[in-house]
Amino acid sequence: MQLGPQSNFFPDLTITPGTDIIFFCSPNNPTGHAATRKQLQQLVEFARDNGSIIIFDSAYSTYISDDNPKSIFEIPGAKESLKSSCSLVGFLSYMTSTALYMQLLQWSIQYSSGWWPSMRLSRRFSGDAISAVIDYYKENAKILVDTFASINLEVYGGVNAPYVWVRFPGSKSWDVSAETLEKTV
Repeated sequence: MQLGPQSNFFPDLTITPGTDIIFFCSPNNPTGHAATRKQLQQLVEFARDNGSIIIFDSAYSTYISDDNPKSIFEIPGAKESLKSSCSLVGFLSYMTSTALYMQLLQWSIQYSSGWWPSMRLSRRFSGDAISAVIDYYKENAKILVDTFASINLEVYGGVNAPYVWVRFPGSKSWDVSAETLEKTV
């Protein structure tokens, strides 16, 4: 499915052929676009009409701070179109942090008289700590958006995701990345 700034980073479903599986990420990496309620309603209708399965990746939904849906399950009829709702990044992060937590817990039981490591780990991931990290990344994204906009480049994202997408007219992304690394490292 083709998408870009001309379509607000959402595919034109009127010209998209039917498909068996739709992988959809919102907020999107790398554009930073979070799908609107209307866009997700269109996606669910498209999936229903075509018998498609939606695999919805919402790993960065905690960054959404406006009225855009954080989950496709906020859309009526979505449950019937989703055979799986997943986030590979979120799943791997969960598995890694769970494994780490279990190792620390085991270490705490075997080698210490208390539960200090497990208590410290649980405190690190409190709601306030997570909110602070999200705010930090969103502020960094805002700085990038403002900086690129100040030099008259088209910039998108950074509102509901930690990602910023910038158009460098006449340049390929690899060339811009290489030049940036060469000049800043």
